Amino acid sequence: MSRVDGRAPGRPSTRAGVTREEPAAPAARRSLWAVTVPLALLVLGIVLAVLLLPGAGDEGSGAGAGTDDELAAETQRMEEEFAERDRAQVQAVTATARRVAEDLGALLVEAQGSLPADLVGGGGGSLATPDQVTQWQQRTSSLVDQLGEPESASTQVNLARGALVAAVDAVALGVDSYDDALALAGADRASALARAATAFDLGRRTWAVAATGVDDANIQAGFGHQHVTLAGDTPPDSLPDGTDAE
Repeated sequence: MSRVDGRAPGRPSTRAGVTREEPAAPAARRSLWAVTVPLALLVLGIVLAVLLLPGAGDEGSGAGAGTDDELAAETQRMEEEFAERDRAQVQAVTATARRVAEDLGALLVEAQGSLPADLVGGGGGSLATPDQVTQWQQRTSSLVDQLGEPESASTQVNLARGALVAAVDAVALGVDSYDDALALAGADRASALARAATAFDLGRRTWAVAATGVDDANIQAGFGHQHVTLAGDTPPDSLPDGTDAE
């Protein structure tokens, strides 16, 4: 191609008194791309090669897996520890309930049997003497102490134990009402004896609920059916103790 003004490319033009820069040839830009693109591809290839190496990135995941295994093992250990604690507490509350049921049942047979027959649970026998009632008070106080305030257990055991305590408290209230009746006469005595009869009946029915709770707790703990029924009451079922034990 011929040059009109004889200038080399890239030199300023002074035509009509105006200085103008001629556009530079793209050779420099082409040489820059020629270096940059292969270099970028080389770096990308190295990164991909490192990421695809066998075991790459396994260190972090391995540590996480180890942590998860340790957590699972610790959780299982705690669950087993709590389960063993609950089993021991079920056995303890059952043993206590058996002792209390024996004395409480005998007391109720005596107390209810001495109430007038027209009262709930009344056996129509002779009224107890003040000395007998004093003995009942001592016995109920001892029973409350036997149940005591043990450490917290599972919800099922806590509910059963709470019902046992409530049953003894109701009977103790009935004994106090009976004691009041002995100091009264006429309608006042009859009213106090009626309160005692109601309290005794409430205590017996509350114990029945507690006994069912103790039975269920034993079944759940793997000890099978265990009955702590009061004398004169019907067990929650007819199965022998230990049935369905694991």
